[in-house]
Amino acid sequence: MSKVHTTPQGERFDCQQEDAVDLLNRKVDKLDKCVFFGNGKPGLTTQMATLQQSQAAVCRVAWITLAAVIGQLVYLFFDKMAK
Repeated sequence: MSKVHTTPQGERFDCQQEDAVDLLNRKVDKLDKCVFFGNGKPGLTTQMATLQQSQAAVCRVAWITLAAVIGQLVYLFFDKMAK
């Protein structure tokens, strides 16, 4: 289905793909809603924020564990040296 449009300069043209463009716009709008608001689940932005928070928590636990292990090794080393 072709529609005739006129530009501000007075040029006329046929838009033969207007229905296809409208369909694509509707699909993009639906994808935007799914990404930001979710489709029955939390949106992707919320999921990404949650994943980043859990990754930061796991990193903190790993650093604390590493520090404890190194501290224990240093303690054992100096304890053996004192005996």
